Amino acid sequence: MKQSLPWILLSIILGSGLIFQTISNKQELKTAYVTNAKLYAEFQLSKDLNAKIQEVQLARKAIMDSLGMQLTQLEKRLVDKTATEQDKAEFSRMSNEYRLKQQQFTEDNALLTQQYQEQISNQLNQYLKDFTAANEYDYIFGATGDGSLMGAKDAYNVTDLVLNYANQRYKGVAK
Repeated sequence: MKQSLPWILLSIILGSGLIFQTISNKQELKTAYVTNAKLYAEFQLSKDLNAKIQEVQLARKAIMDSLGMQLTQLEKRLVDKTATEQDKAEFSRMSNEYRLKQQQFTEDNALLTQQYQEQISNQLNQYLKDFTAANEYDYIFGATGDGSLMGAKDAYNVTDLVLNYANQRYKGVAK
């Protein structure tokens, strides 16, 4: 027993030292979260591209409205029985053109929206990665309301900081 006592004491001392060193070297992770919806909606690139989409959609709506008015005029002549054979053929041609343009514009609007959303998402992801590195965060969580982050103290919310950083980067001000 006397011979094993020094080994037991040495083991206790070494074990205590190892535990102390582990505790003293333990770093706190720097974490935060962003509100995804706010970040996406208030990002300047998102606002710019959404304005472009609306411009395109308004221009396409004007084209469709013009075609619709022409169709309505021809239809009135058909109903009043004052339409010529040429009017009937023109009505048929314009009806087909209207349906084709409507389908084309719907598909083009969806594709443009998808392309812009991907562009916004890719740019925000890059800026968020840069922000994380520049501010030495270990993790930045996204609060989406779908269960990925159920709650956190507002002190950990860095949405406004990230948004400001992303908008400054987008404008070419910050690196």
